[in-house]
Amino acid sequence: MRLRSTLPLALSAAGLLIAVYLTVLHYNRRVPLYCAGSGFNCRAVLDSPASVLLGVPVSVAGILWFAVMVWVTVAMAGGVNRDRLLVFARGWAAAGMIGVLYFVYTEMFVVRAFCLWCTAVHGLVFSLFVTSMLAWEPGSGYAGLRGPSSFDSTASTIPGTERAGCGRVR
Repeated sequence: MRLRSTLPLALSAAGLLIAVYLTVLHYNRRVPLYCAGSGFNCRAVLDSPASVLLGVPVSVAGILWFAVMVWVTVAMAGGVNRDRLLVFARGWAAAGMIGVLYFVYTEMFVVRAFCLWCTAVHGLVFSLFVTSMLAWEPGSGYAGLRGPSSFDSTASTIPGTERAGCGRVR
């Protein structure tokens, strides 16, 4: 797996772990790490009626969302139908952003409290959204950053280096 494919994978895996952690917290009713006394009130958010949808914690939806993003990222890095997966990833990320906007609104105006861990999840979803919309290019194999970048070890902007086997010139 190339270095440039590890960023979306790392973001997705981190979100998956946090969503699992929030689901465990929902069921065992403990105060989350680093949330008590930090200006955040995770317990208020996790205990609010808005934290449950049809009897299931919304963090379970986070587990599903991030698990799909992990799968898409691994599949794209492995070369599986990259362009179609990119279109799916962009749509999935956009759906995730709609969810984030709803949850931030709910925390701000309904619950009137913020959860540090939920905010971290929101930031990860936003980062994946930006990554999928701006950094992945269709038609370029696994979509990486546009043009030569520090993430792409095969790209070179130094004229003449392609003859020395140092990469390609764009």
